[in-house]
Amino acid sequence: MNARTLLENFEVLAEAPGGIDRLREMIIALAISGRVASTETFELDSVTDLLELAAKEIQPHPEMSEPRFEIPNHWVWVPLASIALHQLGKMLNTGKMKGQRVRYLRSVNIRQDGRIDLTDLKEMLIPINELAKYDVKLNDIFVNEGGDVGRNAIWAVETEESFAFQNQLHRLRPVCGISSRYLQLVLRDAKSRGVIAGMSSGVTIQHFSASSIRRLAIPLPPIAEQKRIIAKVDELMALCDQLEERKNQRDKLRTAARESAINAISTAQRPEELDAAWKRINKNWEVIADTPASIESLRSLILDLAINGLISGSDISSWRVTTLGDEVQIVRGITFPSSAKKRMPERGLVPCLRTANIQNEVDWDDLIYVSEGFVRNDNQYVQLDDLLISMANSKELVGKVALVRRIDFSCTLGGFIAAIRCGAGIDPKYLMTILRVPSAREKLIDSSTQTTNIANISLGRLRPFALTLPPLSEQQVIVAKVDELMALCDQLESELKTRSEVAEKFARSILEGV
Repeated sequence: MNARTLLENFEVLAEAPGGIDRLREMIIALAISGRVASTETFELDSVTDLLELAAKEIQPHPEMSEPRFEIPNHWVWVPLASIALHQLGKMLNTGKMKGQRVRYLRSVNIRQDGRIDLTDLKEMLIPINELAKYDVKLNDIFVNEGGDVGRNAIWAVETEESFAFQNQLHRLRPVCGISSRYLQLVLRDAKSRGVIAGMSSGVTIQHFSASSIRRLAIPLPPIAEQKRIIAKVDELMALCDQLEERKNQRDKLRTAARESAINAISTAQRPEELDAAWKRINKNWEVIADTPASIESLRSLILDLAINGLISGSDISSWRVTTLGDEVQIVRGITFPSSAKKRMPERGLVPCLRTANIQNEVDWDDLIYVSEGFVRNDNQYVQLDDLLISMANSKELVGKVALVRRIDFSCTLGGFIAAIRCGAGIDPKYLMTILRVPSAREKLIDSSTQTTNIANISLGRLRPFALTLPPLSEQQVIVAKVDELMALCDQLESELKTRSEVAEKFARSILEGV
């Protein structure tokens, strides 16, 4: 497989997860290994002559790091410092000194897209005799040393104003007509960035030395070929931009369709309006739910419609208003010291569920075991149809609920969980539907007490939680309809995952082949 295969499947690859970003990376990788621009046969002398000219400007020749991939026979690997003048930026001096005040570049001015952000430039004083050492000229390349190691950009501004650069940046100034754009492509390549990162040291912030980047191996083609490579890369990157724009436009249209459909339901005033809005969603499932996030949004919509009687055609004005505490028994889990936890079952120990076990369903794996003596009464053993709720957790996870649909063994629950046991007038599956509605979870979270990392819902805050309940028979109808629609969401999610996996596998096979 070759680069032509990549180009023939450009649009297909762009639709794979993260496809456009990966295409941009692959274009650069192919370009700097001589496989994007159509190449002609050059004599090796055309590059060696170039290096002889460069050697007159740069002395001495540095050592070179290990070459990273194969290149055409008429290219050569050279150390970076043999084809570009290198300079580390000026250290800021807060003491009193004489000099010229100039604006200077910092790491934050080097953008991810390879350009320089000229906003918010600060000033420094530089001695007059050092201005030339730290000056900035057209087509200079700046490489970021700290933080996002290896991020780089080209100075593309012609100006009479003097600029300088800070010591977090390395300036590279190619010699003998060597293309700054080509050299930047090499530096932007993922493998080059990896080598530069590998040269770095530091615990919190990574840094690399001037000597290490000077040794970086650069694949060097003749200058004429560098120009053709840049032209071809520009053409392919422009195509990536077009594909990205088209994808963004499709996403906007799908988002607008989804929001319009949801708005039509929420604003429906008459039964026939609601019916028409619901049919519109039914006919456009695949457009409305085309991403994992949109499917999750659709699930939330279904739950919201359910507790407002909008998927059962019910007259909600006949529903009764009550509180959670009036309809259920709430049992808080057991407490025990951390030292009492065991990972393996033993005689006299009982399995114990924790907040980590409260997923969409109860996760019966990864249990801990504690002494039966910590269970003060039988109510603290898990019962069938218990609705388990996370009472203390991170803000994102507190209030999460799971229904106990089966019990394979006697089990208790930890103190950060509560078991909600429904009375005769409320179906536990319907209550779970209520508590999974995002607005309901937000109310629970808002009612919780907050520490630095943990949100805690007290029983006193949980019991007054307001409910509007339909008759029990209607609760069961609503639950059945919710199950039906959630199954459809599961099917959509599965199909979406399969399509993504197929696209990913196809993209990987092409990219690996290339």
